[in-house]
Amino acid sequence: MTIKQLQGELRRDAVARDWLPHHTVGNLLLALTSEVGELCHLYRWKVPPDIAEAGAEAADVAIFLLRFCDVAGIDLDQAIADKMAENARRQHDGSTLAH
Repeated sequence: MTIKQLQGELRRDAVARDWLPHHTVGNLLLALTSEVGELCHLYRWKVPPDIAEAGAEAADVAIFLLRFCDVAGIDLDQAIADKMAENARRQHDGSTLAH
């Protein structure tokens, strides 16, 4: 499934659950940050977490990132391609990779 297809499925799910009024750019960023925190928490003490639990948290991060990009009008496919090209240019030029 492509990024755009995933975003379409997530958008349809948000409509079906009447979540669109809550899916603002700001709310989605806060949710994304919360989910990243939950993923980080699993690794906080460097104890190997349950991989299924880590996968579920990683999926939550991805879901909120996809919804954020969709609502914000960011073409994530293009943004990733552009960033990879920029990183390759920097590496070729001998400068540090972009963060």
